[in-house]
Amino acid sequence: MQAVSAITTGFRADPDQHQMFHWTNRLAETGSWAGAFGVASLYRDGMGTASDMVAADTWFIIASARADLTQDAMAQKDIALAKAEFAGTSKLGPIEELDAEQDARQMEAVAKAGAAQARAETTKLEAKLAASQIADAHSRAESWLAGHANIPAVD
Repeated sequence: MQAVSAITTGFRADPDQHQMFHWTNRLAETGSWAGAFGVASLYRDGMGTASDMVAADTWFIIASARADLTQDAMAQKDIALAKAEFAGTSKLGPIEELDAEQDARQMEAVAKAGAAQARAETTKLEAKLAASQIADAHSRAESWLAGHANIPAVD
């Protein structure tokens, strides 16, 4: 959760909020769960853009889904590295294997925390939204995710 908090804290320190929103939105559009979380936070807080709780909810839903994908991808990478090491087919040396496995586990843990935090933010926001707004946010998120399904899940 610290990684996500550091992202949003860093945004608040930037004096040019419109540029901050622009670049964070571009990052989110690449499929970055951290970028999606950042855009959601900016919409929620009205930083660099007008406050929009439905857009914030949409991007928190996307952040959660993308973080889940990243978590799964890193778990699979860790398993593949371990299998290659066990089979003796790894092209990495022992130190590189250990580093790669640790990196995958660390990214998996950060993505897991990010997904949990995004879900918590979604829950908080949806407690304040009307049912039609929640349905709209979920519909927008599903549409975005379907249209970006081919983007690799790595942050």
